Amino acid sequence: MKQKRIGMLGILLVVIVIIGAVTFFLSGSRKEHEELPQITIMFPGSSVSEKTAARVSEALSEITEQKLGCSVELKLINGGIYRSEMRRKVLGNEEADAFFVWEIEDLKYIISGGYAQALDDYMELYPKLEEEVAGSVWRIGTSSGIYAIPDNKDRSYFLGFVCRKKLLDGLAIEPDKIYTLDELHDILKAVRDAHPKAVPVVSHLGEITESIGEDMVGDGLAVLTRDEEGKFRDKFENYYASDVFYDWCKRMYGWRQEGLLDQYLTQNKGPQTEYMSMDGFGYFARVKDYVVANNEYLLGEELEVIRLSNDLIDNTLNAINWCVSPNAEYPGKTIAFLNLLFTDKEVNDLCRFGQEGIDYERQEDGTYRMLRKEGGVYQTSGWVWPELSSKELGQGAAEVSPAYGFLFDASSVQVEMDLCEVIIQKYRDPLMAGEINPDLAIPQMRKELEEAGVNKIIKEKQKQFDRH
Repeated sequence: MKQKRIGMLGILLVVIVIIGAVTFFLSGSRKEHEELPQITIMFPGSSVSEKTAARVSEALSEITEQKLGCSVELKLINGGIYRSEMRRKVLGNEEADAFFVWEIEDLKYIISGGYAQALDDYMELYPKLEEEVAGSVWRIGTSSGIYAIPDNKDRSYFLGFVCRKKLLDGLAIEPDKIYTLDELHDILKAVRDAHPKAVPVVSHLGEITESIGEDMVGDGLAVLTRDEEGKFRDKFENYYASDVFYDWCKRMYGWRQEGLLDQYLTQNKGPQTEYMSMDGFGYFARVKDYVVANNEYLLGEELEVIRLSNDLIDNTLNAINWCVSPNAEYPGKTIAFLNLLFTDKEVNDLCRFGQEGIDYERQEDGTYRMLRKEGGVYQTSGWVWPELSSKELGQGAAEVSPAYGFLFDASSVQVEMDLCEVIIQKYRDPLMAGEINPDLAIPQMRKELEEAGVNKIIKEKQKQFDRH
């Protein structure tokens, strides 16, 4: 009996030892996994649930754990509030390890305020990354050094109107033969008559358009407009006192009276695809093929593009950059991840489209189709992500602004800039969307801008540009 008890104790001891070993192994593995460095990436996107973002982050981390020895957390912020949220988080030291910047004013603010880490020492480690971005573009993210990785897309664009093809079908309209706003006006009326529930022109982030062909040169206040032949002028002027601004606002005011514009245009802060998926017909845009393709992907239908200008290259598309926070705990791994983003298709596709078979499927022609499933899928702003091939400055015979690459230092007129910005916020979007009478509002706006010091700003910008 005693021997049997001893035998049982021996077996029990062995079991305890085995269980202990297994527990130690599992806890050790889990601890090792938990202690892997994690980097966070912040960028604009559509409304994506935390659960969906976590799912894609986990799939992405399976790759980065093997290639970089770290996990990745994707932080999507709605595009309509991204700029203000990004600034708030940067000021509060809440920003991610890497974050996306798309306005040149924001880029200047981040660099001058010390909110971006200098990247010069890392660049020599990733020669392929340098090759992926055209050399002429690196200066956009450069102050005294490299503080941002610019995207590698072609910088040319044209002004256009993007619309749903299925609403044009049967109207005997040839979009490629439409060149002017007057001709577009006739199309909008025809679509409204054929489809009474359609909203001819919808909003994008509370605006009717970001620009109408001027080089905004950062602030959109002292700008370079174009002449009758579409050539950029080389003298700065008050955009809000220009003929081109008045003519646009007067035209849109008339279109609104005819019911051609979304009556809640400046109140609708979502992306254009949100309103297109309902009753919207089209929207004004700085047209890039990859942006149109992304919107087709999000909408699940074919779009037509009506060209309203020649190809342009200016500073309006020059601040698509990735910055690394000076507070990043693992800056080396953060740069290594950005290198993958520009050079690794699997990583790029996951960030851009999510998981194949869950969020999208590949078509036979090589394009991707978004899957529409209950509970939502992963949706981002497709233009955020780099392409996987090096791009040149532009294509074809694009009209290049003489101010391309020019960064205005507004420090000597910052008070005036801040005063003018308050005035612009009050008038610009409602005027451009035809919500207020330009014959009454524009003279008042000009008067307030002049009192706030707009002419001092123009003079200082011109002086710096002439030296540039």
